[in-house]
Formats: sequence, C-alpha cells, structure tokens
Amino acid sequence: MALLPLHLLGTPFYNSYLRLCGAKIGCHTHIYTTLIDAPWLLQVEESSFIGEEVVLSSLSYQDQTYQLHRIRIGSHCSINTHSVLYEDVIIEDHVYVKPMSAITGVITTSKDKTFIKDRSLSLIHTMYQSTCLLCLLFIHGIILLLVYGVYSCCSTLLLPLPISLALAWLIWTLTSFCIALALLKFVVGRATSGYYSINSYGYLHKLWLRQLIITSFHQALDFLPSYDVISSYILRWLGAHIEGNVKFAEFQQILRFPSNRLNIEGNVTTFGGANLASFKMTKQGLCFLDEIHLGSNANLGNWCTIMPATRLPPKVIVGSLTLITQKTFSAEGNCVLLGIPARDMPFVMPDDTSIAHTFEQRILKLAPITIDDSTVLMSNTLILPGATLQGQNRILPWTLVMKNDQLPLNTNWSGVPAKQVI
Repeated sequence: MALLPLHLLGTPFYNSYLRLCGAKIGCHTHIYTTLIDAPWLLQVEESSFIGEEVVLSSLSYQDQTYQLHRIRIGSHCSINTHSVLYEDVIIEDHVYVKPMSAITGVITTSKDKTFIKDRSLSLIHTMYQSTCLLCLLFIHGIILLLVYGVYSCCSTLLLPLPISLALAWLIWTLTSFCIALALLKFVVGRATSGYYSINSYGYLHKLWLRQLIITSFHQALDFLPSYDVISSYILRWLGAHIEGNVKFAEFQQILRFPSNRLNIEGNVTTFGGANLASFKMTKQGLCFLDEIHLGSNANLGNWCTIMPATRLPPKVIVGSLTLITQKTFSAEGNCVLLGIPARDMPFVMPDDTSIAHTFEQRILKLAPITIDDSTVLMSNTLILPGATLQGQNRILPWTLVMKNDQLPLNTNWSGVPAKQVI
C-alpha cells in the first residue's frame, strides 16, 4: 500500500481512507495494518482494534480458481499483532484474538467475554495526532530544502551529475537518520512499564508516535547494514542495556520496541523478520508494555515474535514463526523453542559457534527446495531449505515446513512445525 496510509495508521484519517476504498469501518476503530487485499469486502464494527501486521486476506485460490470472500469483524473486538484472517471470516462481538493466530470461518463470543471501555479518541487526541503529522511534514520539507541547497552548490562547482546526486542523497540519508534518532531520544523519550489505554496521551506519545517516526524515516534507517555493530551503540544511546557481540538482522524491527525496556545479554543474534512486539493488547482492551530480556547466546529465528514481559534464559534458539510470551516456560537454557505458542523441542544447542550469520548458531547452510505443480502457499508460511512439496499441496497460514520434510501429493498442512490437516 502507498506510503501515505502508513503514516495514518491508528488515526481516524486512516479509517476515512479505508472508507473511501469501500470498506465499512465503524466509529472509534483503531486499525494498524495495511495488509488488506480487498478493502471493499471488509467490515469492522465500532470500537474494535486490529494490530500491527495483521493480514486481512479476502482472496483465495484453489482448483485453479480465484475467489473473493467477505471479512466481518464485530464491535469491541481485539485482533492482536501478526494474526491472519483469511477467506470467509465472521467474528462476533467482544472476541479476543491472540497474537499470530490463523482465523477462518465463524468465531463466536466466548462465555467469559470482557466488556472493553470506551476506545474513542477525543478532539484533543485527534489534534495531537494531526500536529505530529504536520510537524513531520515540516521536518521533511526542511530536509529537502537542505538537500536542494547541497545539489545547487554541487552544480555551481560544476561537479558531474552522478557525484552531485550521490552527495545530495548522502546528505539526505544522514540528516534524516540523525533527526529520527534525535526525535526518539528527546521527544518520545523513555517509556514506563504498565498498562496504557489506547486513547490516552501516554499511549499516543510513547508508542504511537514512536511507530510514526520510524515509519516516516524508514528509508534512512534502512541505511544501516544488517549485523552492524553500530546498531548496538545506537540502542545503548537510546537507553537499552546491550552487551557485546550482539547482531541484529533488521535494526528497525528492534528499534520499534521502546529501547529503555530492552535488556540483551552477550552473543545474541536476530535473523530476518524477528519481531519485538511493542505492546500486547489485553482482553480488557489495554496496551501492556514491559521489559524484554534476552539471555546470552540466544538466537531469534526468522519471523518469530517476542511479546512484552518475556525473559529468555541463556543458550536458547527461538525457531522460525515462533511466538514467545510471558507464559513461555523453560526451566533451563540450552534448548530450542518452536511453535505458536512456543514449546520445548527435543534437541539441544551445540556448544561451538562460527562467524557466519543465519539461523543455526550463525552457520550459513544452503539446500534446494522443491515445489511441484498446483501448490498454494498462503500468507505467512515458511519453507525451510531441503523440503520437498510433491504437488497440489495447500500450506495454510502460519505454517513452517521443516528442512527435509516430504509433503505427499494432494495434502493440506498447518502449524509450526507443519502437520497434515485431514
């Protein structure tokens, strides 16, 4: 989706944008995702919350036929981060969906439902969001004027066009990068553990504004290479406790979590897509924020999610597509956690390490993947090297096909790790 809606996430302006696209959005709804393939088939009732990176997929493909389905979400619902709603979905009122859930069909209200208090944004809150957006627009305008001045000076000095453009781009990137970090340090500041109402000033200033700044300057923040040691120095300056030899594949994903609530011991490695959730939406409709502690020699696999209040012991491998929560329990380190939610796997971590950077103890391993005809891979699926899909397989959302798995012809698979669906 275009860059403009990314800036509007979580605001009434984004709801209006979706209505212009044909969606039916109720009042006081908070939507933080752009992963909507058919907005004209989306209906969200009042006072519902849809978290970051939630996939709302109305399009399906089976038997060489595409189909479009409606998605209806009732009032006062909470859809937590990285969930997938696919095909024909009807969610009744007051439903709570846990992080990284795969939802299809009809989801009814549970007997122990909780009634969420008012989620409406007051006029002052809306004005605060508008002011933040206008201030960022002004800052970007000033940066562009500065870059234009640099380009004009280069032209005056008769420098070749490629050199002039390169210098202008470098000045724009470094200036934007420094301004983004300064805003996070001195404007957003330190966050406090606890519960925040989604329509409170504390939430808007400490969590919403943080995401807005990172989104607005994401191209400049991408300038920092993967696994660069500078990432650790920057996070320490922002208030994080980080020990030595820590490697981050995606700096932005780590930056989205409040830095002063982050505690990482030595020799930790994160891989592509590893996500530290900035908060958890509770059943009572409050945003919960607490410290994340990663023990020494921990490895976070591809597209795993670490929720607030998590404490990982030393020497833990978090597998790909794995959800780690406060309730994840491992009596000792030296284990592998896999699944949604995570559970101990019957392997242990080797003691030796090497210097390359991928999932298994920073060791790069390559192997072919075979996918035969008429196979469908749905949202948020991952096929590890060495797997073979023999054809006409349907891999449902949030499914991890392990290395060397052999998936028979004409079968459906779901889960982490993948299990056949009968």
